[in-house]
Amino acid sequence: MLPARRLPVVVASVALLVTALTGCARNHQAGSQPSAPASSPPTSVPATPTPTAPTPTTPAPTGQATGLVWPIGVRNLAAPSSLPAEPPVLKAISTGRHGSYERLVLTFTGAYAAVTVKYVPVVRVDASDAIVPLAGRAYLQITVHGAVARWGDPAHPYTGPTTVTPGYTTLRQAKISGDYEAVLSLGVGLSRTAGFQVMRLRSPDRLVVDVAKAPSWRMWPDDNAIQARSVQTAYELGHQPWRGDAVAVVSAYASTVFGWPTPVVAVTGHHTYRLSMSGSASPDAVTVRVVWPFATTTSHGICEVTDAR
Repeated sequence: MLPARRLPVVVASVALLVTALTGCARNHQAGSQPSAPASSPPTSVPATPTPTAPTPTTPAPTGQATGLVWPIGVRNLAAPSSLPAEPPVLKAISTGRHGSYERLVLTFTGAYAAVTVKYVPVVRVDASDAIVPLAGRAYLQITVHGAVARWGDPAHPYTGPTTVTPGYTTLRQAKISGDYEAVLSLGVGLSRTAGFQVMRLRSPDRLVVDVAKAPSWRMWPDDNAIQARSVQTAYELGHQPWRGDAVAVVSAYASTVFGWPTPVVAVTGHHTYRLSMSGSASPDAVTVRVVWPFATTTSHGICEVTDAR
């Protein structure tokens, strides 16, 4: 039984960030176009030097975008209006491959309450804070309220494995990381930071997390090359100037993906930045790499996050 202490659930909510990201509003369908551009940067960030003359790269293709395009930000499911008197028990952890995505399914004996799924730099045990070793390079944390595996000595506790290792292309491993006071948490190891969706299914009650296989365009915040080219055109006309600022872009990434409202940004190498949560005693951090896909010898154009680890 784990000691009583809850992991915080951080919700990204910075008004200035939301205002700027409106100019780059995500329509998460392949080939979608961005909405009307904004004109102000997403948020104030610590003063950090930004490369002024990035190495020119080959322009991004202007053709099609393939593969599923799902968001990578924090996802929440509200609790249903009716819940059982006793928290439901986890019955099974299963996985499967379905063409363009891979699936993790948690099956319960009844309706569970609210759910949060988000990327974290590392998964930690609820509530000892010990790091949970997981296969992969990117990590999702699933927190299910009003559900248990073995806590509280249910009449029919969960008897399955605490670790499932499908070893798929993207979905590498899933592991129970917390089970206390009717809050069940799991860590999911992925081979990369993949787009994902979360669904609540009934009869039987299940939580489904789908992760998309790699699309041809693997950058953030634009969904595909067509969308990025449109944003670049707007940028050249003076719109969304923050999109040319690497610090502003990686700060928006930290707020959107990890839920850090005031991230700390530090340069660690050539086009590489370390992101951490401001005011946190936790050593958790993530390193991201950026590129300028439309860079020329005279202009660096818009910036994209291309890799996180």
